[in-house]
Amino acid sequence: MALPYLFDFWAMPHQVPPDCDWRAWVILGGRGAGKTRAGAEWVRSIVEGVTPNAAGAKRRIGLVAETYEQAREIMVFGFGGIPPDRRPKWIAGRRMLEWPNGATAQLFSAQDPEALRGPQFDAVWVDELGCAAIDKGTNQPNKFLDPKSSESQLPHYSNGMHDDVVQMQYLRAMNDHFDEPQNNPISVEYDGPMVDMARAHVWAWDARPFPYFPATTSLWSDGVNYARGHWLNGRASARSLADVVKDIGARSGVTQIDVSQLHGIVRGYIVDDVRSARAALQPLMTAHGFEAVERNGVLVFFNRMGVPAAQVTDDTLAMDNKQGTDLSLSRAPQAETTGRVQLADIDGEADYQGKLSEAVQPDEQTLGVSRSEVPLVLSGA
Repeated sequence: MALPYLFDFWAMPHQVPPDCDWRAWVILGGRGAGKTRAGAEWVRSIVEGVTPNAAGAKRRIGLVAETYEQAREIMVFGFGGIPPDRRPKWIAGRRMLEWPNGATAQLFSAQDPEALRGPQFDAVWVDELGCAAIDKGTNQPNKFLDPKSSESQLPHYSNGMHDDVVQMQYLRAMNDHFDEPQNNPISVEYDGPMVDMARAHVWAWDARPFPYFPATTSLWSDGVNYARGHWLNGRASARSLADVVKDIGARSGVTQIDVSQLHGIVRGYIVDDVRSARAALQPLMTAHGFEAVERNGVLVFFNRMGVPAAQVTDDTLAMDNKQGTDLSLSRAPQAETTGRVQLADIDGEADYQGKLSEAVQPDEQTLGVSRSEVPLVLSGA
């Protein structure tokens, strides 16, 4: 019985190609919706004939993913990739599949767009772009963490920490790259760019309402994967710290601003009264740890990186006759120190309610508390 591989019988409605004369078919769905299987079955349906050696409707297919590895491991050999019956021969050296009837499917990477210039295709299957919000996610944008998945894996050299900034920078880099005419030339055939970013689709937008997803783990068990996953819910509306600082300056009439060394993400910021630019910047500087200096008439903002800026040697120290030594260390009285720090902010993952976080040193016995309040939306991860 071949019934398990009769996709027309088992397919869900959104996995079936449109019943019309279409040029572009976009499948929108979350993880597990069957997008990859739908693409693989569509490829098979147009290259295969009624028998293994019979010609199909198309002969030359392009398979385009974020990387060559992603195209191979997901679109070809993945669980939802090209089905096992009549599986074409894999020619590793040419990154190509070849069916018994002579039809071929060649793999391409979005990171190597120049490779698409020469070959001609009857049809193309393109995977979506996206990057997980995880440390060094751009090293392998298709990797994700899910304890229930056999494909769960950290990107190369990642420490596994949550990182919304790298996801934002990945999407900005992709968009900026294809915005440049030299990277995305206009076709003489259809008077449009080679890659139409207005029709690009990013993985992944979830239909479940934020912040109920991911917060309601009793209903949706995959909520625990959100912090380091590909989801755009709750993140798409964020702005880069550089953009926010530049906007505050522009509103105050300060245009000579350099924010090229400023990195960070702002999920939400409340300025509920009339205040100066300095006052508006202060909560951001407290939360993100950055400085501002004037250089040649330009206000330069940069992050404190926590690395040495200069080396102080003995010959650069001044002798204090009262101390009798080049270097002296002093310790503040216990009454002036605090081992308890509190931060009040807005919780972006709890319906934007106020939140108080506290850090306490071990064996803390003092009564002093250092508390800061910032009108910023922060995440708990």
